[in-house]
Amino acid sequence: MSDSDRSGSRADNHDREKLERWSRGLEGDQPVSFPVCAIFLVSESDRWAHDSFREFRGSFESRNSEFHHVVIFGQHGVSTTVKGFLTELDLPPTRLPFLLIVAGGAGKCGSVFDLPSGNDDAPTSPEELLRQLERLIDGREVRQLGMLAGGTARGFEGQTLAQLASSLLSRI
Repeated sequence: MSDSDRSGSRADNHDREKLERWSRGLEGDQPVSFPVCAIFLVSESDRWAHDSFREFRGSFESRNSEFHHVVIFGQHGVSTTVKGFLTELDLPPTRLPFLLIVAGGAGKCGSVFDLPSGNDDAPTSPEELLRQLERLIDGREVRQLGMLAGGTARGFEGQTLAQLASSLLSRI
């Protein structure tokens, strides 16, 4: 078995376990709980996106979020979970990383944001996006999620985010 085969297996196993935990959290999510879910879809070489994830996680945790409110897939390699999300969201696999923002587990659509790939310094930062989300979270103004600048709307074909996660889990 080559290193890439072992890496792929590690990525698949890690992300599948995370997807299982994330899906359970989404299914138990209450509409009045934390109002936002942030899903990072990355590759192992996207250090800048990994760092951005840590910023989001720190901010969300300081606002009493749970595990399923901010999650990252692909940090150990582009897994079948990442590929499944890309297919579901009709996103090109050659353009990782992405950030998906959804109004909780009951959300039926989200906003996708392109993130800079690799380790290079980014010309733009999701810092302003994070600040916008913090204002929305702190004010509980979730209805304004669709007004976040820079995102592209993506529907889940009538499914909620929780249903999408469960469906993806059953297929990988």
